[in-house]
Amino acid sequence: NALSGACGNVYGHHSIWSMNRNNENWPPEYVIMPWTAALERPGAQDVKVFSALQQTHPVLKCTPCPNVVADNREGANFIAGCGCRQYALFYIPNGLRFRLHMDRLFRYSEAHWFDVRSGAHLPVSAPSPEGEFVPPSSGRNHDWLLILSLDS
Repeated sequence: NALSGACGNVYGHHSIWSMNRNNENWPPEYVIMPWTAALERPGAQDVKVFSALQQTHPVLKCTPCPNVVADNREGANFIAGCGCRQYALFYIPNGLRFRLHMDRLFRYSEAHWFDVRSGAHLPVSAPSPEGEFVPPSSGRNHDWLLILSLDS
């Protein structure tokens, strides 16, 4: 996960990395279309959205902060977070409600949700006194990113 310290982002479509033109020299289970068509697949669009986020909130400026998420989950529902002096980012899989240890963060002046599917920004309603946040939608493929602008 890019928020947990991974470096670099790769879109791993077989048809792209093989630079396949017409299924030449590759077994059909690996390459299903020309590489130019694979550039329009949903995963390629995700990379564009993440790239746009990187323009305003570069992840490489951040340090992973797994101890800020209270009662984190394991596996596919793990909430990854990272932060720097200007902002903190938290990736919320499946739109799950979650709590942050607010005392482990700098005070924040602004918060918004980033829709990882479209790149849209939505306002955040205030968290509960316990630091609970509730994403705008939940369920499979309803991942969100919480962006906190921090007071320095």
